[in-house]
Amino acid sequence: MFILVSAGGLSQPLALDSFRITSSFGEYRHLHFHAGFDYSTWGQTGIPVLALDDGVLFRASFSPWGYGKNLWLMTQGGLIVRYVHLDRFTPRTDSLVYLFRKEQGADTGTIEMAVKVKKGQVIAYSGETGAGPPHLHLEIYDSAGRLINPWDLGFRYPDTIPPTIKGISAVPINGLVEGLPFERFYPSKGSSIPETIRVSGRFGFLLWVQDVWGVGAGIRGARISLGDSLVFSLDFSEIDPQDNAWTDALYAFAGGANSSSPIRAWFLSPKQEIKAARALPYLELPEGIHQARAEVWDCAGNRASVRFVIKSGPSPPAYKPPAFWDINERGFSLRAFGYGTLILSRRGIKGLTPLHETDSGFLYWIKGDTSVDAGGFQLVTKVIGPDDGEASAFGWGLRVPAMALACSTQMVFYRDSQRVALLPRYPPVAARCTLFMEEPDSLGIYISDADGKGIRYAGRATGAAAGRFGFLRSWRDTKPPEIKKVSDGPRLIEFKVKDDGTGIKEVSLLVDGEWAPGDYDPEKGTYSYRPLFPFTPGDHPWRITARDDWGNEANLDGVLRVK
Repeated sequence: MFILVSAGGLSQPLALDSFRITSSFGEYRHLHFHAGFDYSTWGQTGIPVLALDDGVLFRASFSPWGYGKNLWLMTQGGLIVRYVHLDRFTPRTDSLVYLFRKEQGADTGTIEMAVKVKKGQVIAYSGETGAGPPHLHLEIYDSAGRLINPWDLGFRYPDTIPPTIKGISAVPINGLVEGLPFERFYPSKGSSIPETIRVSGRFGFLLWVQDVWGVGAGIRGARISLGDSLVFSLDFSEIDPQDNAWTDALYAFAGGANSSSPIRAWFLSPKQEIKAARALPYLELPEGIHQARAEVWDCAGNRASVRFVIKSGPSPPAYKPPAFWDINERGFSLRAFGYGTLILSRRGIKGLTPLHETDSGFLYWIKGDTSVDAGGFQLVTKVIGPDDGEASAFGWGLRVPAMALACSTQMVFYRDSQRVALLPRYPPVAARCTLFMEEPDSLGIYISDADGKGIRYAGRATGAAAGRFGFLRSWRDTKPPEIKKVSDGPRLIEFKVKDDGTGIKEVSLLVDGEWAPGDYDPEKGTYSYRPLFPFTPGDHPWRITARDDWGNEANLDGVLRVK
């Protein structure tokens, strides 16, 4: 098989004739930046993974979640390379891991070793452990522990397609946009934004951009200029792991694809320090007309830019609906921005003064702490600062530790006749908060979309770690997991494991009365055990046990008969 060699003299990481990058360096992930390149393996697992250079394999880790099976290499040049989501290691490393797991009875862990390898040598096989679909995630660190953009070390791919700038949102920061106190999106057309952006007071920009190469990836860099002044710059050449705390501050994730998350072109906090970015805490322009330009580029240097005009000064209210509503019922819509809450209602709301009247109804803007009881719905808002804080309403509560929020954020508890929601769905968190029920009563907490889809278990009602919110549900899980044997033989025993409640927390297998180091795949819902050596002829009794997060347990017994 032909092995691609990069311009920098390092081996490519996969023994493939062709490849596709599906995620790039610096893309948004919840509470961290994407730390490397994702190489698609075209739906296959078991593709040989290669040593980038001469060096020493010094660590192997394994887990059903997160990075799955992964391997660390220190090259002779001082680089540290991490290969992630592997299906398996080489037989030598697999044996070390197998024996360690057997001795420790561990499904998650790390072993240290010192195995010399040569450039281009097969050191593992690609997979989808921890996160699918099948791909290889590659990270490269320098000697100081900083993550390096693999492109800069010669890991290139053919790309002649420039990124796409979808548009810009102007966001008021104690100011107004189009005479109103909430953000507005201005779509681009070609190399310009046709509509003039009207602002007064302080504001910032959201840059909506995506690199459309392959299946869509994140950009390499960006800059925004006002006249001759550079007001924002971004360049993902490297990432300091400490910068991960500011990921949800730089990116204003709004759901959907990670790579299309808009970029905040201002800093939410004076403590916000990101090696890749330079920004101001806000923009404030003198009255008049101002010319502006936004430019973005990908790793290959393909560029795109748009020019736009800003008019600073008072302007009459010009309403345009936000990009999406958190709640959108007949005659009532609500959007929680974090710096205020917008309501559009066909009927007047008692106790609130309309901000503006439109053809669709009355606009209301809620800032600060307040409580609204409008009959059909109830609303409680609470501003929580970055130091710490707590808010509660309708039997639900949120506890925010110090520095868990990048800036002061208005949290919104909403209740109608059928449901309760905590908004905004994606606040600018730097760490997870604690969601709880005031009377937990042995319940679990679930978070779903507005239509009840995408439901996910967050944790127990006494305290569930969460950084994303939505519509809240409580439920007592009393149903045990389901287990079904798929196949058994001298070299493999495989099961399907399923739990529709709180989810599988632990799976264990006993063979001949001893714990067996099998592999659980939470995405596929499978558990498989491959013995270090094939089973000997005879009967081998086995028992598999699955437990969910609530402690419900299921067992399945059987006998493997080997002739």
